[in-house]
Amino acid sequence: MSRISQEYYDETVLENEETFELTPDEAIAETISQLASQLQLGDNTNDNDGAAAAALSDLILISHPHSEKGLMERKRHDGFVSLLTRLDEFVQPNAITGVIDVNELNVGTCVDSIEQIQTVCETSNERERYRSILEREMGLLTLQSLLSCSNERVVSSSLACLGSLMQNTFSFREDFKAFDRLVSILSDDTATLQCRSNSPDYATSVTILKRALTLATVLCTKCEPNKNSFLRAKAVYQRTKMNTPPTSGDAPGGSAVLLQNLSTWLLTPPAASNDNMASDVILGHCCNLVASLCKYDDFRAESSSANETASMFYRAGIVPLLMNGNTNDDTGNRRSVCAVAFQDSYEGIELQISAMAAVRALCVNDDIVQSFVAGGVLELVAKVLKETASLLPTNEAGTVSTCDTSTPTAKQQEEARSRKRLLSITLGVIRNLCGNDTIKTNLCQDEITLPLIVSTMTARTASPSPSTSATNNKKTTTSLWAGPTMLEHSCGILAAMSLRSPTNANLILTHHGSTAITSAMAQNPHCVPVLRQGCLAIRNLVSRNKENIPKLLDSSDNLELVLRDVAG
Repeated sequence: MSRISQEYYDETVLENEETFELTPDEAIAETISQLASQLQLGDNTNDNDGAAAAALSDLILISHPHSEKGLMERKRHDGFVSLLTRLDEFVQPNAITGVIDVNELNVGTCVDSIEQIQTVCETSNERERYRSILEREMGLLTLQSLLSCSNERVVSSSLACLGSLMQNTFSFREDFKAFDRLVSILSDDTATLQCRSNSPDYATSVTILKRALTLATVLCTKCEPNKNSFLRAKAVYQRTKMNTPPTSGDAPGGSAVLLQNLSTWLLTPPAASNDNMASDVILGHCCNLVASLCKYDDFRAESSSANETASMFYRAGIVPLLMNGNTNDDTGNRRSVCAVAFQDSYEGIELQISAMAAVRALCVNDDIVQSFVAGGVLELVAKVLKETASLLPTNEAGTVSTCDTSTPTAKQQEEARSRKRLLSITLGVIRNLCGNDTIKTNLCQDEITLPLIVSTMTARTASPSPSTSATNNKKTTTSLWAGPTMLEHSCGILAAMSLRSPTNANLILTHHGSTAITSAMAQNPHCVPVLRQGCLAIRNLVSRNKENIPKLLDSSDNLELVLRDVAG
């Protein structure tokens, strides 16, 4: 879409008002109609005037320039532009080192400008228009340039602002070009050295590292070009060494820097009392970035390098960092991320979720799967399944069917949501592990995995429906406890387990797996992933067990009706 300036709009409104002797409202309507036609925002009919005005309001102010409202809006607009202009004045990089040196007297002004820009773009009712101004005035490039500043406060604020902008505006991600600067920040070992020396300044460096990892994860999520750009980027800028020019010869790349951070922060924690929390948060961010890089989630791209990226991390030795036994060694050294996250005394679940998400994204071929199995992933999966089994709603008889009528506290609800998310990701891990015939048979026959998967798929929660009568009698409605993603993974697991395995297929039917599959498909008639995996599972259950076809069709599950609805 073409861009127009605020000045051009204001001049057009005033010109229409004077030339055609229109009222202010008529002049605005005429101008919007003209610009809508120029920018192809509609077909220039009355029905599309509202849509055109809404589209234009995301780009410019459409109030009358001389009205009280228009004057106030333009004052705020000019103030925002002045913030961007002020930031531009600080972007004067050293010609040799490429580092921006902001005078200490100007650091406060620079940081304040960045924080105001972030606040406006996050909270303003007109945030879409302000983001458009930011893009038009090259504000994104200014913020990216400030990542090579020598001052930690400026870098930290720039990372936070960019992370917020990229999170909320997908189109901004493709405009990010400063991957070399971002990887250079991630390669800086200042935070590690300060932690080990128990420096009081380490908190700032740790914050910079966390924000840089968060920004990298946001940039690489659902954007295939950015994943490749991050992996190809080099740590060529030396932010803390002002007299060192950038060199790209032996500079580590994005993947090497990421693995370096995983390895470094797994070492025995230093004396700093709160370093355990800091290091665990950084490990979680590293795992999130690994999962983002190894996941194909950008469906605009015709192809993906996700599998090759996972294989590259595998060759570089990421498996032992994530999964090298499920306990720390005798001296207290942290052996792997999972050993840290799943130790019995560990409090918190976010690191567990991040670690399992990384494991799931990496399990793309049999070699990697077997390496994780050798590292103890099956024992870890069993532990998660047992611990999350208590989440399943049960009735008075102990049968998984309805929810408890007691009202949980806000903290309990948040913990239950996190546990449910961990279970969903763990089911995704199991689904990938089932690509190996031996592993899937062992999981199917271990008397833990299969019953819990079926219970998860069939568990239902009861909730009161709104009153429908004058006597205020409330009815309860039930729905499946598991969400679409969890049901997709569960159906995918059953499909993989029964593939080319009549024994596993019969065992699944014995545990009422077909009932669970039918229920999942019936409750999600418009969710294609669930329907696809459910159909694959049904096919595999009977493809080599033809005697089961009449049993399934004649059952009380209405499988035939569900399949006809899917086909129709």
